[in-house]
Amino acid sequence: MPECCIKEDEDLCILYSSRLMDLIMKKYTYSILVLLDKYGKLRFNEIQRKISGITQRALSIRLKDLEKVKLIERVVDESSSPPKVYYKITTEGKAVKNAIQILVSLVNLLDKEQKDSYLC
Repeated sequence: MPECCIKEDEDLCILYSSRLMDLIMKKYTYSILVLLDKYGKLRFNEIQRKISGITQRALSIRLKDLEKVKLIERVVDESSSPPKVYYKITTEGKAVKNAIQILVSLVNLLDKEQKDSYLC
């Protein structure tokens, strides 16, 4: 187990999953989560068209990573031929998206003047 960096007050330390935290902070994670939350479910090409600058490879990797940690779900619609694949956000994914939005709102509240970047 890693060591807490706070001396004498180790109970103040919070142990967390660095793997998941790194994924949440990666480019396009928020964009994917917010789009799936808005539209319910989207196909791969629909997501790619809605995110400026994302490559097929980057989207594929990010979707697989988000699915692995259960922030999104891959749904196969077998009623069509060929089967269609959709992606939808999970309850955990909505919670992460909402937490990101709350944090950004707090940052904007604390620094009302300088908004110089978009969260993607």
